[in-house]
Amino acid sequence: MCIYFCKRKDLKYGSREHVIPAGLGGKMKLGKKIVSSEFNKHISSLENRFLRDSIVSVLRQLYGPGKRGSLTVENQPKGRVHLVNNMDNAQDLSVGYMKQNRPMLMTSFTFDFESKAVQIDIQKDEKSNYKNEIICLAKACREKNNLNVKTIEDNRLPISTVFFAYGPKVEDRYEAFFFKHPEKSLEFNSLDFSQIADYLEKQELSPIAQSNKVIVNSRVKITDDFLRIIAKICFNFLAELNGCDFVLHEQFDPIRDWIANGGENKFVEELQGGDKIDTLMRSINIKLPDKCHFIYIMMNEDKLYALSSLYRQYDCKVLLAERIPSNVKIDGFICDWLNNSEYFLNKFIEESIAKNPESFINWLNNEIE
Repeated sequence: MCIYFCKRKDLKYGSREHVIPAGLGGKMKLGKKIVSSEFNKHISSLENRFLRDSIVSVLRQLYGPGKRGSLTVENQPKGRVHLVNNMDNAQDLSVGYMKQNRPMLMTSFTFDFESKAVQIDIQKDEKSNYKNEIICLAKACREKNNLNVKTIEDNRLPISTVFFAYGPKVEDRYEAFFFKHPEKSLEFNSLDFSQIADYLEKQELSPIAQSNKVIVNSRVKITDDFLRIIAKICFNFLAELNGCDFVLHEQFDPIRDWIANGGENKFVEELQGGDKIDTLMRSINIKLPDKCHFIYIMMNEDKLYALSSLYRQYDCKVLLAERIPSNVKIDGFICDWLNNSEYFLNKFIEESIAKNPESFINWLNNEIE
């Protein structure tokens, strides 16, 4: 029975659910027939937006991992495509995105409807072959109606100016990006870029090489809906720790319904400071792996909670149940995605003490004194 769609019948079960999303480096999966394909399809859009647009996406762009937890350079996550400012001239705009804390500029052109002027921007990079990039941009201009194009409005643009950039491997759903002022009543499909393509193919225009000295204005969205993914991660671990039958208890219906359907957030509290979990672990002389993800099931005042920390920087407290069910197991989970390792907390503490018993004994003696 699905732990989220537990009142629905005729559900199908395909791939197993990750406790922590694979996009964050999670490896552990729940058992078979615990989370249905229907629920995964229902929640996948929100989870993808959580990985791309939430505050966690910024940490993911800084540290990784990439798609499906990949640690290879080419698969590292990229930020959303947007307009970036040149540090030397705030009015000078280019198209770019963030990748591993580095601004990446895209080959693009600017067209001004008043002056009919065209400017091409390319990234100043020793590995770039700007002639090939311009040819690809020209091809995109000719085949623009066959591309998945994302229209982005930005009020920093003059009303008479538009940007067009081609980058098929930057965002999953889009191959090209069209920028205009919000007050510009203009549809991308109504434009004819064939003459610009002619100029590009003849290379009659000289590209302007841009440096990496840019100001990135990447934006994240803050919404309670993203906190539903935090709750799902904790609820998944509770199911892994205590079993499917345990989490199907009616005491978990409120948070189950909120994870699946949204509504008023009465369950997840963001903890300020970003070091609550580290403080907890230091109190028992345990050092967590760098940039790891962490979940801890705990009881407080007859209520069942989970503490979660992503990258050891974004901490949340999740109310799982108003009343503590009997026979609940208490433990934590560590996802050391940088080293492709995962641990249950109690086992991790045992191994940490076994590796350095003198340090633990000294700490214990100091606490007793």
